[in-house]
Amino acid sequence: GVALSQWWSEGGGSSRTGWGMTQAEEANALLASLADAPEFEVENWRHAGGTAAGGYFYAGHSVLVAVPRPGYVQREPDARRSLEEFLRIAKTSGRPHAVIVLVDRVTSQDAASRRVWSTAQDEGLRCSLALVGASALSRAIGSFFVGLTRPRVPTKMFSEFSEALIWSTDQA
Repeated sequence: GVALSQWWSEGGGSSRTGWGMTQAEEANALLASLADAPEFEVENWRHAGGTAAGGYFYAGHSVLVAVPRPGYVQREPDARRSLEEFLRIAKTSGRPHAVIVLVDRVTSQDAASRRVWSTAQDEGLRCSLALVGASALSRAIGSFFVGLTRPRVPTKMFSEFSEALIWSTDQA
């Protein structure tokens, strides 16, 4: 990925998405939605890709942050598209990645979606999964995921993004 300002100035993401915005506009909107949360130092994040579910941003070397749209409800087809996008990003870089998911932005995730992420044959491209959530709902979603699906990669819940970033950096 490139720095967001460079990506926008070079016309990156100029094609329209299903939401009527360019990819750059969507990336900007996702980052702007985090502006009130000081723990996210989004000015250093680089856009890597995304789907209708949200965007992937580099927060460090081989550490991707999945930023779902606020109020996102994940179903199996969306989970498959998000996983495919993650695999595309990791394959393009040629190295395994740690993933941090901002679960507070997710309203629900069905059982089929949990299976997609927990049983994914990701060719060694995912080295860990950090789930960040402070709300009771996000902790419940994360607990279901970790407890019921037994993910194939090291997976932990965090209430603080900074702790998830340190752990994920160590895993990457």
